Amino acid sequence: MAKANTRGPNLTGANLDRIVKAIDLLPDPISWNAVVETVRGVMGHEYTRQALNKHERIRTAFDARKRSAGAAAAKAADSPRGMTLRQAQQRITKLEAENARLRLENERFLEKFSRWSYHAFSANLDEEFLDRPLPPVNREPTKGAPR
Repeated sequence: MAKANTRGPNLTGANLDRIVKAIDLLPDPISWNAVVETVRGVMGHEYTRQALNKHERIRTAFDARKRSAGAAAAKAADSPRGMTLRQAQQRITKLEAENARLRLENERFLEKFSRWSYHAFSANLDEEFLDRPLPPVNREPTKGAPR
């Protein structure tokens, strides 16, 4: 029997934020299967690894988390420690993964800004023109559109 189409909504904005934050919280070792399962829990819809991998922010978060997990595993040594130290180490690992992901995202945004700046300059667009506010959004329904 054919599987029903359980495709979830498009991943944009707040949904991507929720997913990358969930990736930061995944325990080691991280895998795409774990990401897919986590996204199913967070979003309530199933997405394939390929669909998730198409989104640069998700791919960057996964890669950064994978790298930081490898570095943390290399540093970690099993020793009898109190639960509070273990919790602190988990929090540090999570924050390091989030920090690495945010650094990569920031680099990509700076590269994109440089490209946009170049193209704006090439088109003789000045900063005053680029800083104009966006026009107001018309929230009225279109005539003849279904409600």
